[in-house]
Amino acid sequence: MSWTAKKAELQEIARKQHPSVILTTKDSWFWKAVGWLLQIVTFGVMNRAKFLTKFATTLGPVQAYPAEWKTVEVRTLVHESRHTAQASFFGWFVPVIGWVCTAKLRPWVGLPLMAVFYGLLLPVGFNWFRYRMELDADKASWKYMMEHEGWDLIAVHARAKRFAETVGSWNYGHPVWKSWAVWGFKRAANKLKGSRG
Repeated sequence: MSWTAKKAELQEIARKQHPSVILTTKDSWFWKAVGWLLQIVTFGVMNRAKFLTKFATTLGPVQAYPAEWKTVEVRTLVHESRHTAQASFFGWFVPVIGWVCTAKLRPWVGLPLMAVFYGLLLPVGFNWFRYRMELDADKASWKYMMEHEGWDLIAVHARAKRFAETVGSWNYGHPVWKSWAVWGFKRAANKLKGSRG
């Protein structure tokens, strides 16, 4: 059974985070082409199969998940929805179109500018923007999980460390050194209310 059996329910949760979110699978030719492109530009570090089966990906309002996943966890929806909100934020910096379009269209308008900061400004080890966008998205998921799913600070710290290690790896294009990512995520988790570090 696939997460798609609960797609309508998951879509509703995601749209509470941002009204423009569209959920889909990575089965289409478009996502397969993106997988090939990533494999080429990363010189094989991110291989196509890994991209299509192991990672959630958000482009503007579209969140794509591997169809093979049995579930899509709420924290993942919240994290990816925050990326949609980030694209919407970048939309405000696109003169005229970004200012007059609807909230549902703004993530599309902001996507090219977000892509520049998230992916194209990519000096290995020094892409502070990608690191900060991932940290911001994960902080949104921590907050949601503490408020709605009963996560405690220990669970948040464990998640922060695990995900920071992923963000600081070649899976994310090595935007910052792993030790920096772990330090930054831990520091953010320590700032949560009642955190004991």
